[in-house]
Amino acid sequence: MKLKTDLSMNPIFIFRRHIHQSMTRLLVCMCVCLGPVEVSAGPQVLPESLFPELNALLEEALKGSSTVNVGQLKVDEAEGNLATAEGRRKLHLNTFGQATVRSQNRDDIDGSNTQGQLYANLQLTKPLFHWGSLEAGEEIGELRVDNALGSLFTIKGNLLVNVRNLYLQLALTRQSQRLHEKNLELGENLISNQERLLDLGQTTPQQLLETRLLLQQFEENLLSTEKYIYYLEDSLGAATGSIVLPGALGNQPFPAVTSLEEAEADRIRQVLNNSLPQAPSILHWQKNLEIEKLNWKALRQRTKPKVDLVLGAFQDQVDSVSTNEFINRFNYFAGFQVNWNIFDGFETRGMLSSSRARQRMYELELEQAEKTLAQEGRQYLREILFLERQMATREKKLSLLNQQIALKEKQVEEGLIPPNEYLQETINFENANIELMRSKADYLLGISRLYIVMGEDPFLQQHPEAPVTP
Repeated sequence: MKLKTDLSMNPIFIFRRHIHQSMTRLLVCMCVCLGPVEVSAGPQVLPESLFPELNALLEEALKGSSTVNVGQLKVDEAEGNLATAEGRRKLHLNTFGQATVRSQNRDDIDGSNTQGQLYANLQLTKPLFHWGSLEAGEEIGELRVDNALGSLFTIKGNLLVNVRNLYLQLALTRQSQRLHEKNLELGENLISNQERLLDLGQTTPQQLLETRLLLQQFEENLLSTEKYIYYLEDSLGAATGSIVLPGALGNQPFPAVTSLEEAEADRIRQVLNNSLPQAPSILHWQKNLEIEKLNWKALRQRTKPKVDLVLGAFQDQVDSVSTNEFINRFNYFAGFQVNWNIFDGFETRGMLSSSRARQRMYELELEQAEKTLAQEGRQYLREILFLERQMATREKKLSLLNQQIALKEKQVEEGLIPPNEYLQETINFENANIELMRSKADYLLGISRLYIVMGEDPFLQQHPEAPVTP
């Protein structure tokens, strides 16, 4: 039954107008938050390519992270150890001096004599032949530097994944916050108009109560979202070593996400099938195995004679034959020095046995790492391809829910359904939008993890100290 009053003052007309205006703002917010949702073929990008402000965060993380600084110090330590190993093959110059006072009484000469005595020695030593053990020590030092660089690369990779994940979660949660705020605004308008309709007998107290309960749910959702935003901002600050101002990050809407090109997917499969030779964890065990082989080679030379070249001069004093005086003597020498540990109580045998065991252990660790990492990479690739399909499916769902909301809006205007059913439909629509954004965030993070596992992260490769390829 139509009311015979001025439409501009009719609560039902006002109710319809508020619904239309609120719904229009909500849909605009949804579209802005999501950006284009189609998943189209194109060049693959990482999160920082879609969110430019993320680049600065990643830079700050690599500079300010304590874990990265510790990793760099371990590289410096390995380089110092390498310099030590290199120094063992070079010339060594040693000197020694001693000054004493000596008093003596001799039976063959009358009287006693007290005078100073000086002894000085200067010696130059150069290793000549150590059966390759010194060269093996240098190679071990170089490999340990490579290992330290690989560990630093892994630390940086894990840090980048963590910062990207936190940022994407922050961007996703901020969009959710906006949707909750719009839903809250819509719910408040609906309640205001339902109260007018209740006065006219066009709705029931039960329907108004149900709408208020939904509004309360909107408020709780908004509070939970704001709390999670504070947590993410604090976590980002801790990860990057900087202060993240409230509300300063993650405000950009989710942009369009391109799909993984088939050629790139095929290339990744081929790399994964080849056991990821460039992956930092694979290189780590390869280097450990090479180090232990060289260590075993050096241990075998422990009981062999080592030959060094020696040159030197020294000054001392000797007794005079006929007087109490000392006579200064200058000596020069050159020749070869041999050090030979003939028998060490089977110590070397035990060390060789331990080295063999470590070699076998590293071989097994390398084999397991190749299998595990390739499997992990294939899982990431499958997840990425699945998320592409999931984004397309959720886009279709969103379109259907959009049509459903339009029908519910019309039914509310015609008085066929209560407003709380319409509000429930907006909740479904909001959840579908959040699910789609979450799929985008998971997709971008999956791409990041995949390239980190493969050792091909573009952002990380732009920075020094990447792992050394064997």
